[in-house]
Amino acid sequence: MDTTKFRLHNQRVKLRLARFEFEHLGEMNSWLRARDVNPATMSELPAIGYIVKHEDKMVATAFLRKIEGDIGLFDGLATNPAMASEIRHHAIELLIKKVFKIAAESGMNKMIAYSKDNSIFERAEINGFTKTPYVLLTKEIK
Repeated sequence: MDTTKFRLHNQRVKLRLARFEFEHLGEMNSWLRARDVNPATMSELPAIGYIVKHEDKMVATAFLRKIEGDIGLFDGLATNPAMASEIRHHAIELLIKKVFKIAAESGMNKMIAYSKDNSIFERAEINGFTKTPYVLLTKEIK
């Protein structure tokens, strides 16, 4: 299991990374609802997903979706709004490293991502993503 340690207000903080399981869905969806984002279903989520925990509480989630060819989609980055921002920051960094590692090990040579959050755009650029002039469009098909 991947971990990271850091100090916060003179206390040691340890974050643990684990696979996303069905039991984590309700907690993640509560974060999404708190941020006015539609909740997810297990059928919508990729098979490759991770959570980060601090003690017994979930801090963040992220997923890797394999697209055709050698392209991956960094998907489902969500954080627990009740956690301290510094803890969320370190959790996201741990998830980014893990998703990039798994993508490379899976033969993916390019990663794409999307978000509506400016802080995610800034973090993405720090981690090597570049903005494109394209706009993402979606359509529900039922």
